Amino acid sequence: MCPIGTRLAILSGLLSVWASADIVVFKNGAKLTGTVTHTLDGNIEIRMESGHMVVPRAEVEKILPEPPKPPVRTRRPPTAYEAHIGEITGVAGKTKEKLDALVRALGSGVDRERRSARRALIDLGKAESISGYLRAMIEHAPSLAADLADILAETDPKGAVKELERLIETGDVEYRSRAIGTLMGIDRDAGLPHAAAGLVDTDRTIRIASATALGKAKEKRATLVLIKTMRSGDRKVSYASRNALCAIWSTDKKRVEYSSPESWLAFWTTRKDSVAGVLDPAKVVPMAAGRLAVTDK
Repeated sequence: MCPIGTRLAILSGLLSVWASADIVVFKNGAKLTGTVTHTLDGNIEIRMESGHMVVPRAEVEKILPEPPKPPVRTRRPPTAYEAHIGEITGVAGKTKEKLDALVRALGSGVDRERRSARRALIDLGKAESISGYLRAMIEHAPSLAADLADILAETDPKGAVKELERLIETGDVEYRSRAIGTLMGIDRDAGLPHAAAGLVDTDRTIRIASATALGKAKEKRATLVLIKTMRSGDRKVSYASRNALCAIWSTDKKRVEYSSPESWLAFWTTRKDSVAGVLDPAKVVPMAAGRLAVTDK
């Protein structure tokens, strides 16, 4: 019989990784991995994929169970649904997993988590293209639509216009109010018809939000519509419209402020020739059936 060291050297090159096996530690320090069985004559049989060997028990120091091997993680191919979402959103794999986690945090209801997720989404959106993902999520996560639209407006203003217009036309009051302000902030020409229609909307919240957005944008083309809404009979709407007119016409050097529609109309007659594309109040009507209706006729 060959010495134990020789037999181990021959077999060591033939071993493969076993899912469940023993580690045989010999007295000379050598080790061998296999499945151990004890024979009737006091020897030890070590079975391996490549064969087996029998060694005297006296040559063995100890037998240890082999620690379980961690499972080999392989990335599974995307499902048909995941592949479809990848085509729609333009993101997949680790990037999509990260985005999904951030969107979940955005909807967590915990202010600190929401602020952190919003900042992270904006930073990520400025570093790489996630516009397709945000647009898809605006449609499929309506409870976060306004937040996601705001983030899209910061990361891809041009790409956000259509989504904001859709929210203004079909969203609920809160989303419409926010979307009007956001749209006016990134594209005044696109936002002006919506904000003007919002001034005569049936909902007071929309009317106030529209006046505020026009004032913040210093949109002089809406002056006559704002003067008209000062006469609406609703104190809060009238106040918001008056504040908007003050914001529009005031400068760092001079504040312009009048308390009545008549005074604003008199002021307007001295300034109207300097403003092109003025909206005619008679041609601005509320949205009908969820669609924008600002006429040019």
